[in-house]
Amino acid sequence: MTAPMAAIPVGAEQAAPATMQALIGAAPCSRIGFGTGGLLRIGSARARQSVLAAALGNGITHFDTAPVYGFGESERALGRFLRGQRARVTLTTKFGLRPSRLAARLAPLQRAARSVIKQFPALRQVAARNTGPLYSPPCFSAAAIRDSLESSLRSLRTDYVDFFLAHQASGDSMPSEEAIGILEDLRRAGRIRAFGVATEFDWLLPVLQARPKLGGVAQFDNEVGSGNVATLGVESNRLIITYGFINRAIAECRQRMSSALLADDFASADDDTLGALLLRAAVIENAHGTVLMQSRSISRIERNARAAHDAADDDRVRRLVRLLEPQM
Repeated sequence: MTAPMAAIPVGAEQAAPATMQALIGAAPCSRIGFGTGGLLRIGSARARQSVLAAALGNGITHFDTAPVYGFGESERALGRFLRGQRARVTLTTKFGLRPSRLAARLAPLQRAARSVIKQFPALRQVAARNTGPLYSPPCFSAAAIRDSLESSLRSLRTDYVDFFLAHQASGDSMPSEEAIGILEDLRRAGRIRAFGVATEFDWLLPVLQARPKLGGVAQFDNEVGSGNVATLGVESNRLIITYGFINRAIAECRQRMSSALLADDFASADDDTLGALLLRAAVIENAHGTVLMQSRSISRIERNARAAHDAADDDRVRRLVRLLEPQM
């Protein structure tokens, strides 16, 4: 059975709890954050800046990035956007995964490559088989951590990041105790406000068991109804940041509607409506943390930002979650 959806206290929807302020020494994260993993899929630099502005303008003050997103272009675009308004936001970037030198040189060609793949879909599998040289294997050494942070700070045009997370750490590859000592030094120096881990949920628990000091910030996948947040457990000194694959969940909704009695309630709902309800469900499930979303559509950002904080449809949200419960 799906874990019950938590209730959000009145007035708690706008920001993660005050314990997080003590954790990072800054304003709490907004309840939804904006992920920039797909930012480079937006056609022009001006359009990317407009999308980021729409997120901030709609109360989304937490932004998530990483050196591998857009082969480094994501961090640089976000850095350009945040000039003069860094104090208004919280920032996550990551370490461990980095684009290769080849990837860095190819970054400006991404848009053209995507256009070719769109015209010739058969090339998608070829591209997937040859992505290995574009990413370096995970490296969590002390030197790599320092180098990654300095590079990210330059790209982001800031002198600190709020959250610095071990990207795709696993039981087979994670920061050593020495590396965690370096992270603590960086926090004391004010270069980072907090550190933690960003990885697949299936890999998360072994990492936290072996390196509990990485547990201050945990970012992981949490499909609606998966119960991952409940499985991990909520602690007062831990910030939980979750993300899901809304398009996948919408497709699952459509499939379930063909045979479920509850489907009549959603038969006329378009994908944007279902997506907004699913985002609200994720916010309810991660009741004391932050939920990441991403979109290339300004209107969808506006709609989702409203829906994430709107309790008026929560009964309908719960019915949608029941529709997605695992089938026996």
